[in-house]
This record gives sequence, structure tokens and C-alpha cells, in this order.
Amino acid sequence: MTDADAGRAVGPLPFLQQIIQLDSTPGREEAVIARVVEEMRRLGYDEAYVDEAGNAVGRLGSGSPVLLIDSHIDTIPRHSPGAWSRDPLPPAEPATESEAA
Repeated sequence: MTDADAGRAVGPLPFLQQIIQLDSTPGREEAVIARVVEEMRRLGYDEAYVDEAGNAVGRLGSGSPVLLIDSHIDTIPRHSPGAWSRDPLPPAEPATESEAA
């Protein structure tokens, strides 16, 4: 299944495959942040935006109680690239939802 507007596979596993493959080393997190905000919008969040500090922010609903989920998006650079027998993050075919279950 794909999102016709963006041509992207939908579902949690394809989304995670996509963001894992984006460079998110320190100072280079923008592509992952943009993809997270895009996914929040696709899922129908009431608000989804990048704040002044460069964080992905999303809101569903209003009122109380409030649940805050905080997470790091950056990753460390790959070390010893010549030591890998194959690329650890190759482009992958998106999994189907039945494969993800």
C-alpha cells in the first residue's frame, strides 16, 4: 500500500525503514525530522511542525491527561566502513503490512 500523494509505502515498518536509511548524524538530522513531520501529517495529527529549535513536534487531541513522548533522532556515524562485508543500511524494499505483523 502506498500514499498516493507522496508515493511512499505506508505503515510502521516501511516508515522505520525509510528513516533508518536517512543520514541523521549530528548536525544532519533535518531529513529525518522532515520525514517524521510528514508522517505525522499523513496520519492526521492536529498539529505537526518543526519548532524553532529544529525538533519535530506533533499534537493529537487536546485536554487532559497529556502524554509527552521525547526521543533522539540523531545517530552516531558509522565506524570502520571498510570492515563491513555489505552495507548495513542498504535501500530496502518496503515490507508489506502482513510481513510487519
